[in-house]
Amino acid sequence: MDKKNQSYLDYDEIVENALRNVVRESLEIISKNGLKNNHYFYISFSSKHNSAIVPKELLKSDEEEIKIILQHQFWDLNIYEDKFSVTLSFSGKKKKIVVPFNAIFSFSDPSVGFGLQFKNNIE
Repeated sequence: MDKKNQSYLDYDEIVENALRNVVRESLEIISKNGLKNNHYFYISFSSKHNSAIVPKELLKSDEEEIKIILQHQFWDLNIYEDKFSVTLSFSGKKKKIVVPFNAIFSFSDPSVGFGLQFKNNIE
């Protein structure tokens, strides 16, 4: 197969998109029903992604990766086609974060031993 035909079907990208949909659907479920049965999510994402919104006071200049936990204290979880937004508490102050799905490095629910790692982070 020549390189032209290889680029026609980028299976890695197709799989990445399908797995990102797992994240989207999981977030949609908890936005409607809340977290139950001890579920909680760890999500790490690129703070350098051009559509990510993270309050400046939460950023360290040399860190690209931000890790958040959705467990007991989160508010206003909204899911969109290409991103989600959520308000989290940091040192007792509520801060809104916007995370594009293609900025996510990893997603896990340790309560059931489920995890995903992403390699194609598109900005």
